[in-house]
Amino acid sequence: MGDFIWTDARDPHVARRRAILKQCPQVRELFGIDPTLKYTLVLLAALQILLADLSPRLPVWGFLLLAYAGGATIAQVLFLGIHEATHDLAFRRRSSNNWLAIVANVPLVFPMAMLFRKYHAMHHWEQGRDQVDIDIPSRVEA
Repeated sequence: MGDFIWTDARDPHVARRRAILKQCPQVRELFGIDPTLKYTLVLLAALQILLADLSPRLPVWGFLLLAYAGGATIAQVLFLGIHEATHDLAFRRRSSNNWLAIVANVPLVFPMAMLFRKYHAMHHWEQGRDQVDIDIPSRVEA
């Protein structure tokens, strides 16, 4: 396996964003707070807990189908919602976004919302900087 590709080029996200906005300026209307996000996440967190309560009463094939089609899908949406709350896209106040992320995290079992906020922010502030940007894989991960 070869070494990583190292470059001093600028972050590609900036150029990509400019190109997208130039080609489709209407995308700008999608920026900002999503007023439905808080309702969606609270509803899905409650549904995930309800499905967990229901699952022991199902036959094995029903449990597997529910876990795959329902539970896994809802868990992924909750994680994406935590990501959006990390970017303060549900409420104007950071503390409200933090609480929403914590609520969305409840059915995911392992507490990660606030650590995700911290390390995802580091990823954005130090994007592409080796040993600091946690989205750059280590040699072992690569």
